[in-house]
Amino acid sequence: MAELYDNNVVGIEVFNEELMVQSYTIFKGRNLPNNIYANADTIAEYKGGDDGFAKDLAHNIEYPRICQENGISGCVLVLFAVDESGMLADIQILKKVDPYLDEAAIEAIKACNKWRPAIKDGKPVKLYNIAPVNFLLR
Repeated sequence: MAELYDNNVVGIEVFNEELMVQSYTIFKGRNLPNNIYANADTIAEYKGGDDGFAKDLAHNIEYPRICQENGISGCVLVLFAVDESGMLADIQILKKVDPYLDEAAIEAIKACNKWRPAIKDGKPVKLYNIAPVNFLLR
């Protein structure tokens, strides 16, 4: 199954007899892992669910004053892993906007540290996620 964004393939999920065997995101010609265990029994989950993550992320964003004063806005894409202990790891910027916004996005993601790890065969495993962090001037 392929995911589309702006008519470009951005994600691929490969199934074998209804079991996901591979999952990755395509970004600027690079295949980035969505997770190490594409067929994990349960995915990493933010304590509070997707709504809790969105709420906490929005609360943690500090829009840099210099960007506000200069009219800089945009969407920073952040790749991060939730490791076996539920801690964040491997945080990277996939789509940069501005160095100040990029750093603010990383700090906002780091502050969202209430994760339950993914589970595979009863054991916690590392799983990758991608989060958009939007900076909009009003």
